[in-house]
Amino acid sequence: MFYILSNNNNIFKGLNYGVFMWFPLKRKRKEIRPYVSRPACPFYGFTAILRFMRDSGDNQCALKIELYDPCEMELAGDKPIWVGCPLNTEENRKEIEGNLEKIRVFPREHRPPKTRSWPGISLRDWMIYSQQ
Repeated sequence: MFYILSNNNNIFKGLNYGVFMWFPLKRKRKEIRPYVSRPACPFYGFTAILRFMRDSGDNQCALKIELYDPCEMELAGDKPIWVGCPLNTEENRKEIEGNLEKIRVFPREHRPPKTRSWPGISLRDWMIYSQQ
């Protein structure tokens, strides 16, 4: 005998010879959305893939797209902050400004609960939010 929990919280009790019995299971689920404390850098903790920035959950820098590379400021022992970042150059700022609406950011703390996919937020909105 074995038990299967389905996506809608129903338990199916199966016998080894292929007979299933259905038992509804009622339980309360809490949405766990921990507070995420991020440094004041919109690129800290993200992986950049094409026109998407996916939350990596670590100290990766999304501006370094060739390789997985951690934040240079953090490696130097400084607090990661966009205004003091060595990658905050005139050339990079022009490239970023040209793509503020084209790049979509997917931070974990902004993902709507109980969704498999969502459109993310624009890099422009994410930069404003991360600088607050």
